[in-house]
Amino acid sequence: MTINNSADNAEFVAWFVQNYPEHCVIASPIWHAPKIYRAATHRLIKELEARRRNAERYQWLKANYLQTGPDSWIRTGEDLEEAIDAAINKATD
Repeated sequence: MTINNSADNAEFVAWFVQNYPEHCVIASPIWHAPKIYRAATHRLIKELEARRRNAERYQWLKANYLQTGPDSWIRTGEDLEEAIDAAINKATD
């Protein structure tokens, strides 16, 4: 995923220049704005990609495992019957 929209960048630069604090260590908001824009969009892209990967992992987990508690999962299929029997035995003990 890439963000390379010059209209968005230009809009951000205009906003940034208007809101740039006086007596800042970096004296040129025109120089500073593109770097801030690039860093912010890069971070946003990384966050969205991580969320997508986590959602895919969770969907895979739901498709292949059964959640038996907040942090406990059992493999579905052959292991499922054994897990159900173990849970029943634990509940009746």
